[in-house]
Amino acid sequence: MLIDIIPQSGIYRNLIQNENGIFVTFDSIRSKWLSIYRNSFEFIINHNHLKYNQWMMYNNVWSNLQGYDVNRNMTITLISVHTRNISNGTFKIINDDNIVYIIKLNDEPKKIIDNLNIDIDLNTSIKVLMEVNEGGINNPTVKIEHAWR
Repeated sequence: MLIDIIPQSGIYRNLIQNENGIFVTFDSIRSKWLSIYRNSFEFIINHNHLKYNQWMMYNNVWSNLQGYDVNRNMTITLISVHTRNISNGTFKIINDDNIVYIIKLNDEPKKIIDNLNIDIDLNTSIKVLMEVNEGGINNPTVKIEHAWR
């Protein structure tokens, strides 16, 4: 439920404060109310990786053991993958036990997908599983940007 309409003029004319005190605005690209601020979190493996399947780490813990805990309803708006080499691999973004997005590197060191609209509910957990093709991946990082909804 959205409450507390705030100034209806100037740059703040389309802002509303929700019940959690977060300022939201209508995102016409995604057709929903989202926080004006974007937040992000990262999964990493801090070494060269040659295995075929590997869970990535969040806060120095393998994400299959402890992923990113979702404390509010959110919408993923961007996912990026960066490595230190030209890489081939697949990165599966998993919410609880459901794959919500797959991003692939095909002979490239990075990829950014910035037009996402993936709703994630609170009290769930996000994990990242990396599947490496031939050649290995050096120091991969997966960044997930989101807005509260």
